[in-house]
Amino acid sequence: MNKLKSLRDMDLNEVTILYRNLFENMFQADIFEKISLSYQCKYNTFLEFKNKGYNSPTAMGRDKIAYGRNIIYGWFLEELLAEFLQNNQFIKNIAFFGKDKNHDFVYFHNEKNIKIAGTKSADPDILITLKSDVKFLVEIKTAAKNIFTVKDSNIQNLINSTAQNDLSCIVLMLDLINGRYEIQDLNFFFNKKPFSNTNLEGQLCYDFPTPSTPLSGLLTLDFETFLDLSILEHLQVKKFRLLKIATEKNNKQMIKIIKDKIALDKLTEKKEIDIKNYDEKIQEIIAKNIMVLKSWEEIELLT
Repeated sequence: MNKLKSLRDMDLNEVTILYRNLFENMFQADIFEKISLSYQCKYNTFLEFKNKGYNSPTAMGRDKIAYGRNIIYGWFLEELLAEFLQNNQFIKNIAFFGKDKNHDFVYFHNEKNIKIAGTKSADPDILITLKSDVKFLVEIKTAAKNIFTVKDSNIQNLINSTAQNDLSCIVLMLDLINGRYEIQDLNFFFNKKPFSNTNLEGQLCYDFPTPSTPLSGLLTLDFETFLDLSILEHLQVKKFRLLKIATEKNNKQMIKIIKDKIALDKLTEKKEIDIKNYDEKIQEIIAKNIMVLKSWEEIELLT
């Protein structure tokens, strides 16, 4: 298997091998095979109806088979990780979270359409309850090419989920090739500035620390050390908590005002980032050749 491939470029067999290598020593082989077989069946069913011309969800210009396949890969990994984390000494319970928590497709044969059971959700992936009865949300991110970034839109959704549920949320980044992990809470992103990622059509993204701890370390990790409910008082979270309050009161005027202000803040931030990027490019050119500061008239005289 080409280790430089991204997950979206792999077929299910390659992904299964990748996941098996990641978890082969983490729990009994028959558990892995049972979960793997389940997703092989889901994958085959999906392809069967796609080949019959059924329509299905898509996103970001990806073809509809690739998008559905990537959703299956994500569900597959969530189930493996949940099974693995059940062995953590501090964890009482793990539940899938969000509107797509059933991890399956629904096939509408009359209209020849494939939909997600529930809907594709921007919510975090997992809800964990510790033995101390503390609950928190987990967003799982992965990389198979040693490029670790998180989209700003993803972080905005996690902030919204934190505000809506009054729960801390952490981001668990997995290095699928080297079997390592890294965890950050939302405070990490509040203290960083996103950048315009040209590899993702200029979408704002955050660089994420390279995972450095072996995956086995998750079994003894006390997740509570990452949880900080004071984050609910951070301005970025307060914006969405105010939206929640306005929604609960059905105050349509305030709902519109708050949504528009959140959008305005984000556009202002993106504008500032774009200006900074252009300023940096300008300074790079000047640093290479100070003569570019001369006027066209001066250049004409020198030519």
